[in-house]
Amino acid sequence: MRRILIIFLVMIMMVNCQSKKEFKRSELETIIRFTTEDIPPPTQLNGRKLNFQEFLNPRHILFLDNHLVVAQNANLETDLFYLYDLENDSFIGSIGKKGFGPGEMVQSTGMEPGFSEGEFFTFDGNRRTLNFYNIHGADTTKLTQKQLKTPTNLNFTTQISLTSPSSYLVKTAQTWDKLAEINLEEDTLKTIGTWNNMVENEKLSPLTVSLICQGPLTTSNDKTLVGITGVLKDFFEIFNIHTVKRLYIQGPVNQDPKFQLHHYNKTTYPVFDDPLTTYYTQLYLQEEYFFALYVGQNTDSDDALTSNPQLFQFDYEGNFINNFQLDYPILSFSMDSKNGILYGITRDQNPNVAIFDLSKHLSL
Repeated sequence: MRRILIIFLVMIMMVNCQSKKEFKRSELETIIRFTTEDIPPPTQLNGRKLNFQEFLNPRHILFLDNHLVVAQNANLETDLFYLYDLENDSFIGSIGKKGFGPGEMVQSTGMEPGFSEGEFFTFDGNRRTLNFYNIHGADTTKLTQKQLKTPTNLNFTTQISLTSPSSYLVKTAQTWDKLAEINLEEDTLKTIGTWNNMVENEKLSPLTVSLICQGPLTTSNDKTLVGITGVLKDFFEIFNIHTVKRLYIQGPVNQDPKFQLHHYNKTTYPVFDDPLTTYYTQLYLQEEYFFALYVGQNTDSDDALTSNPQLFQFDYEGNFINNFQLDYPILSFSMDSKNGILYGITRDQNPNVAIFDLSKHLSL
């Protein structure tokens, strides 16, 4: 009996050694840290690259009502958005006018579906405006259909997303509150999350912590979930906007980036040591599961811009579902959730749209 007990204990120890995954669960919070041993074997996804000729340097992409909207890089003096019909893989026309006048904008920090058919909106961090367009019957002048000026006296970064037609979510930078939901009258409706305990050094300011944990803000299409992606620190987290329930996942490296603190004009901020590693560049939140785009490459390495990323799929309990290996380097992506199709902007010498079919790997 004693020998059987010893064998049983050894087997438990062997199982525990195979994975270093850590869990912490409570009613309103799930925290998971994983290592490379926890990542499922990769499933190869081979994409089909399109040959659209209208844009020069695409940056963002949005799937909307069986159309694709492609946003141009903000540094180029060209049209802002390009609209394509997916049924025919054909170009329809351009949207948006670059400038500082009414209905014009300078740069797009990303695109999200709006609240009516064919509508999408984007935040212009340069002019601090929310800009609304519609792919159906777009104005031939290319001006916005609606433009909202966001407050300039709020302590937030350039990350803003609408949660309803009358409220928006901002990612704060100089307070310990991580997110704030604000209405159009500039009243704070609620705060979500905290920068506390996000990095090992507990003596840092919220501004420094937010810069260490910098990355894009993502909301689900139904505006019930919001996600934060770590570009320089390998984490991502998702909040339910209504219940404030939090899912935090970190890995596979589990390290803070190295940095030096600098002081300028009474402000302390981090200057990061080279080489920097790019980790997660985007989340995509669906109803039953979500996707995280993982790069995991040093920014100064020879293949940093052309390395093929991994697309991790999780459920909202934090369980790994799939690990997809893409055969094109992807800068950003959007999805046709109904049919399991991913549309990505390639990061290569000739950037264009690549299409990946995930349907046979997903429960649709």
